[in-house]
Amino acid sequence: NYLSLLRPVFIYVVCNPTAHISEACKHQAWHLLIHSQKSTDLQLEIIEWLRSNESSHCTETSSRILELIQYAFEERNEPLCAALLPLVASLALDSIKYNTEPGDHFAIIESMVDDMDECVGSIVIFMLAEMMTTTSSLYLEKIVQIGVEIIEKGLCNRSAAYAFLAAVIPWMAYATIMIFDSLNLINDRIIPLMKQKNHWPKNSAGQITSNPFYDVLHRCHSSYYFYANIINNWESVHLNKWLEKLLECSRHKIDRFYVIIGGILLQSKNCSTISICIKIILKICKNVPELYTNALTLLLYKLSNCHDIEVTKEILYTIPDFAVSKENMPAIMGMLDSLVNHTKPPLMYVAVELYLRVWKIEPRCHPHFVKAMVNLSQDDSSFMATVTCAQAIKSICEERPENGVEFVRLLSEILNRCSNNEGSTASALALRAISALCNSGIADANSTWQMLSCKFREEKRTVVIRSICEFFGDIPSSPRHNDTEFEEIFTAALTKLFQFACSDNLEVVEEAYKALAAYNIDQIKVSHFPSVFTSALKPLSAEPDSNKPVENWQDEFSYIPEDCWMKMLNHHANRRPALSMAADLLSKFMSDELYAYRSGIYMWPMGEPINYKYLPNKSVIRTIGEYLRRYKSETDHPQVVVECLRIFSKKYLKALPPIQFKCLLPVISISDETKAYGMSLVCHQTAISPSAKEYLSQYLADVSATCGTMNIQEFKTKCWCICTHLPDVCRGIISTILEPFLEAATSYIVKRALVDNEDALMMLSELLEKFAQVLRDDLAHHDNKTLIANILQKILHQFDFNNKICENIFTAILELPTEQVERITSSSVWDELTDDILKKAIEIRAGLVLTRNNEIPLSWLNPILQCLARLS
Repeated sequence: NYLSLLRPVFIYVVCNPTAHISEACKHQAWHLLIHSQKSTDLQLEIIEWLRSNESSHCTETSSRILELIQYAFEERNEPLCAALLPLVASLALDSIKYNTEPGDHFAIIESMVDDMDECVGSIVIFMLAEMMTTTSSLYLEKIVQIGVEIIEKGLCNRSAAYAFLAAVIPWMAYATIMIFDSLNLINDRIIPLMKQKNHWPKNSAGQITSNPFYDVLHRCHSSYYFYANIINNWESVHLNKWLEKLLECSRHKIDRFYVIIGGILLQSKNCSTISICIKIILKICKNVPELYTNALTLLLYKLSNCHDIEVTKEILYTIPDFAVSKENMPAIMGMLDSLVNHTKPPLMYVAVELYLRVWKIEPRCHPHFVKAMVNLSQDDSSFMATVTCAQAIKSICEERPENGVEFVRLLSEILNRCSNNEGSTASALALRAISALCNSGIADANSTWQMLSCKFREEKRTVVIRSICEFFGDIPSSPRHNDTEFEEIFTAALTKLFQFACSDNLEVVEEAYKALAAYNIDQIKVSHFPSVFTSALKPLSAEPDSNKPVENWQDEFSYIPEDCWMKMLNHHANRRPALSMAADLLSKFMSDELYAYRSGIYMWPMGEPINYKYLPNKSVIRTIGEYLRRYKSETDHPQVVVECLRIFSKKYLKALPPIQFKCLLPVISISDETKAYGMSLVCHQTAISPSAKEYLSQYLADVSATCGTMNIQEFKTKCWCICTHLPDVCRGIISTILEPFLEAATSYIVKRALVDNEDALMMLSELLEKFAQVLRDDLAHHDNKTLIANILQKILHQFDFNNKICENIFTAILELPTEQVERITSSSVWDELTDDILKKAIEIRAGLVLTRNNEIPLSWLNPILQCLARLS
């Protein structure tokens, strides 16, 4: 066969990408080939090699394909024509992208519309839709005419038709006289047809895959391949699941789906489907910003034809996201202005919220926003209108305080208007806006409070009081205009906050203590406390046995005496939530105090002190520590004792100053709760306190002997509390003492985890996390790290590779030094070579290569690969 002999010649001549062979020569060779009998296979092979990724290549390839399809049409080779038509459409799409003439492509497609089946028609329609997102108006008329003809003849499916409509709608919104007649076809014929049509062709994959030329030709162009796969698999997908998976893809992978998603958006009436479509469109627009205007027009069209409240709401609240494009602002502002000026109140409130969202993206809409807010405030004094305005102003003052100055008068009106219970929400929001202005330095906190104090002196509304507390809590971080004035506002704020802390309302108490935590202890004076907290104090200057009152005696104290803090705690003794809030305030002050201490405070060559009296009088640690040390069951409230022990046992940045641990044993032994707090405390103190270390060492020795016989509840009470503080324990306890306990506890947990005990699995997972923390800790004893490495090696071989807990084991092992990981995963330490062991070794070594790629070469996997080779 001469074609077999000349095959290399034809391929070299026609497919040559260089300029050595003229276009005329290529044309003649191709012309000769397509007119030769039994040359179809060689034609298809050559088409596979043709390129269209550049302008010149696209023109040459188009010439070859157009000549072939014309010849196939003349010869009535319908299968080849059907398979080539989408390829012609693909090349037309490329021609538009490279600004070359696609007229011949359109002429071929138009002349063969009647020869299309539904699958080919759908693919072509999708490509025509994609063309409209990139084409100029010059070719739009022909694209629309072809699309209208295919849709009217029912030669495409519903999704393709709506994708075409989604692509043409932006052109309808910004129509020019050049394309006016073409767009009338859409308005007058296609849109009514699509609304009335209930039955659309359902594509069967067999229609196109049965074509003998399809398998080769659909792989010759990315667009052809993409849309053919969409058509073939469309009927088998669950739409929402497919959309959700698409949403999870990276941006550059979903750009091609724009016209498809646009079609789904237009045809769907399901709110969840529409919501996902909008999210996908937004994601695509972020990657291709030119589509923002196109997409907004599509959404506005959907909005104008929507009758479902949920769908309308979904679209409305998405439109501000398209303000990223400056070209969209006129359309968005026009829509918002119409909502404000021509709708009933509920939509006006929505409009203000939408204005706010647009303003956050594009600040230049600020004048329109201000006008809308002022008009709403003047025209509507209802609860909803006031709250809407207050919420919007609050957001403005928090995000761009410089723009909030214009709303000061409106804030004043809101506060004056909303003095009753119904107006409490609006008042609270207005106060937050004022606080934001003060915090940014736009307004002065002292003068602002002087104006507000009269209005809120007898305030009873909970939500408003909470906002007042937040206002006071922001004062320490506000810019200082004048130190004297700030002293006044500090006094007013702290006095008021301590009054609120005595409230019967827990919400108020919580907000008050949260605001107090924003202050330093040095800023608080005795005079700020309510009398109920200072009743145990006596004036320092009072004469003995004198009953004569001393004026301003609170100012004599340069610090807060411990009696004040204990009175504060005892005041809340019968309300555990309020007591915890007060204790958390003291915990914050303790944290600040510890931060200021130097390392010398932990060094006592002559032995640990027996009390905390060596700390300053103002020390909160001294206050709490001495209270616990002097504990008497007859006089001290048990709840106060528990709370004091709770904050004393918290994990702070540094350990607490040392004390003989036996001094705290009476209070620790009160109940199971105090024992748990006591164990936390002793673990935290072990690294710096010899007495705490001695106590914990003895405790570990005692529980190690009985650990294996405990029930799960007893184990949690006596042993698990130590495991949860393992990083602290490993800093203070040596391995010879820790080893019996840690091996017994680990064995207890692993034994139950192997039979899928849920509690044991949770404990093992957490224990492995603690192991990893210890291995990362530079202050942990080296011997303890070695102990943990040995335990991890034992655990590794007790669980199957597929067990979920293995992920935690691998994570912990990867914290070990490289040498230890190499030893654990070396075949020299394995008793036998199994698939399970190899999988674990591969997982660990590969993980180490990935996490330490600068340290470990990929060749580190070679020993494992050699073992695999031996096993196979």
